[in-house]
Amino acid sequence: MFDPNQIEKKWIQKWADGYVSYTADPESTKDKKYILVEFPFPSGAGLHVGHTKSYMALDIRARKYRMEGYDVMYPMGWDAFGLPTELYALKNGVHPREATATNIARFKEQMARLGVSFDWSREVNTTDPKYFKWTQWIWLQMFKEGLAYQDSTQVWWCEELKTVLANEEVIDGKSERGGHPCERRPLTQWMLAITKYADRLDADLDEVDYLDVIKTQQRNWIGKSTGARVTFAIQDSPETFDIYTTRPDTLMGVTYMVLAPEHELVSKITTSEKQAQVTEYIEQTKKKSDLDRQQQKEKTGVFTGAYAVHPLTGESVPIWIADYVLMGYGTGAIMAVPAHDERDMEFAQTFGLEIKPVVDVPGEDIGAKAGTLINSGEFDGLSVSEGAKAIIQKLSAAGVGKEETQFKLRDWVFSRQRYWGEPFPIVWIAEDSYPQLGDISEYCPQEPVTRVRDGKTEYAVALHPEELPLTLPEVETLEPQGLGEGPLAQATDWINVWYDLETGRTQPQTEQKPGETWVPAQRETDTMPNWAGSSWYFLRYVDPNNDQALADPAKLADWMPVDLYNGGMEHVTLHLLYSRFWHKFLYDIGVVPTKEPYKRRIFHGMILAEGGVKMSKSKGNTIDPLEMCDSFGADSLRCYIMFMGPYDEAIAWDTNGLVGCNRFLTKAYHWVHDLEQGSAVENEADLDRDLHALIKKMTEDIDSQKFNTCVSSMMEFVNTWQGTNIGSERMKTFVTLLAPFAPHLTEELWEVLGGTTSVHMESWPTYDESKLETTEVDYQVHVNGKMRAMITVGKDASEEEIKTLSLEQNAVTQHT
Repeated sequence: MFDPNQIEKKWIQKWADGYVSYTADPESTKDKKYILVEFPFPSGAGLHVGHTKSYMALDIRARKYRMEGYDVMYPMGWDAFGLPTELYALKNGVHPREATATNIARFKEQMARLGVSFDWSREVNTTDPKYFKWTQWIWLQMFKEGLAYQDSTQVWWCEELKTVLANEEVIDGKSERGGHPCERRPLTQWMLAITKYADRLDADLDEVDYLDVIKTQQRNWIGKSTGARVTFAIQDSPETFDIYTTRPDTLMGVTYMVLAPEHELVSKITTSEKQAQVTEYIEQTKKKSDLDRQQQKEKTGVFTGAYAVHPLTGESVPIWIADYVLMGYGTGAIMAVPAHDERDMEFAQTFGLEIKPVVDVPGEDIGAKAGTLINSGEFDGLSVSEGAKAIIQKLSAAGVGKEETQFKLRDWVFSRQRYWGEPFPIVWIAEDSYPQLGDISEYCPQEPVTRVRDGKTEYAVALHPEELPLTLPEVETLEPQGLGEGPLAQATDWINVWYDLETGRTQPQTEQKPGETWVPAQRETDTMPNWAGSSWYFLRYVDPNNDQALADPAKLADWMPVDLYNGGMEHVTLHLLYSRFWHKFLYDIGVVPTKEPYKRRIFHGMILAEGGVKMSKSKGNTIDPLEMCDSFGADSLRCYIMFMGPYDEAIAWDTNGLVGCNRFLTKAYHWVHDLEQGSAVENEADLDRDLHALIKKMTEDIDSQKFNTCVSSMMEFVNTWQGTNIGSERMKTFVTLLAPFAPHLTEELWEVLGGTTSVHMESWPTYDESKLETTEVDYQVHVNGKMRAMITVGKDASEEEIKTLSLEQNAVTQHT
């Protein structure tokens, strides 16, 4: 009787007792494989079925690599800082630290149930001070190199909740929690200058083996483009403003200009007659997210009453404000050419503005970058590329333009007014103390970082490295304290410290001032975003217990870059980009040995609910993987999730498919147990051909993420040969092939077949090409153009032998 739960319970315990080890051996001389799956946020809901697809697929890869003789590192950890944990803690009245520990314990228990061969000796947790000590250390190096700075950016502010909200927490201008009104306000935040790495982040994609769709996502987000920066003067005003355009060839078709409502010039150039309209429009814009502004179909805007001067013709061009132009992209201003841009066309049609074609475009594609220039004066007749070059040359000669490469990528907003995150390892000191720093210049950034507080300028300086980790203080409430004031603002004893201008060390101000070189200072009350810990965790797995460095350089040289990294499609933009950025910075300062962190990056498709819709708790259509394990066994679940369809495609759940995989494993179980009672194999050449074809198929398709075809091929083999006695050695080969997919069952079957050690430590089978050659050939016999029979002959049969056998067939003789 096949009882998967009893079998799995037995082997989970034996594994826990040390029957098999999945720990990468630091002393091994074997070739290494580093297999990485995105570590999860340990939510209170536990594992969902989407986790299992990723974990199981890479587990199959890791198990096969071990059997092929590699030293494999397949680690797991926890991305545990961040807003979700904080909100969960607020809702349930527990400390985030307590919630994190509880959720991690639950996740680990569930992962053990799934039979995933993680190397738990390398477990990391982003909320562990021993880990985030090095997150803070990396940030400090960025701070000293001038990559960390402060700037004002637009954020969502909810007055009712007294908090800054993320874009995802605001729906139609109201807070997701409570439905309270929100508006955009400027707030000074910590930033990371990722744009300084934009060109390398784009160019180095040529050096990695990522799926094409992933490279495209990365390049679209980086948004490298070549065009021109053009300066427009404002009529009857000393002010000017710049625009950036990728279509300088259309400059002669500009019929109006648009500034973002937040542009600093709006208040300076708006005429008194238009002031009320402009002010009202700006207030309306504050209630919209950037995404809303980009996606809205109806174009809105207001004329400022001011005019720009066309840099080549001197013509007056009206200046509007419109929310489809964003301050965070380009210069916050555009030249509008409605004849050759769809958005500009819609706006011009809405407000009755002039539409002037200047490129004779082919077909109906107004944005086509082809054709010849028309209505462009001296540039008429030039091709688009020739016209762009000529116009840029004339702008440059006039001192009002130049060719320029730009990126859509913007610097990374890197601070949160929240509690559950890494504290920033700096303090703020008064302006009059800053010049006295002298010998501790190593604690100052390349460019001073300042803030104005209570009318006084303060400077940011770094903590001494031995002050790390800087841990979170206890606070009375996790609720933010106001605009720009997170929960840490309550911890005044933690905030107010003495700072030593000679050593960079601190002491609480509750203690007496230690000496003359110590000055009053305040800690930063913002915390880092959850992206911080996840931007480098793959490095810490290499050397997780090192307290002298984030990882030993020799170990990094052994393991990096990651051989295979898998995650969700939703993380192939920001997370991938951020981690590549951090890695490149660490490469520049000599900490890591490779320019890129990941050699190969893939992704898995979503598992949809039955009917092909997205799973949702509100719809009640989610699948609990642990419930499926209880009903059918973890091995059946593993095989089914791999069998569902192509790995990178979204596939709908079908419990009938899970039943089918359970039936397949049941057949395999009984076949092994009843092997000696099976009938004799009539044609061993056919058996060997099928077995070696299966080895070849499994070997190639696992490496290509074609897990579904692996399962179907094993099913076909069982259906063909079940009930026959194929011999214990051949059966051992089949069980070894099945092992990465059904790890518990195959341990049991291996034991039945006489194995005394784990099947997962066996060698991966190799196929014999000669066994794949067939000894017989099938021929169709046609009479008068119609097939009348099929014959099977030896592959070396002569033409005469084939003819003779054909004529002996009754179906042939009847028609001859």
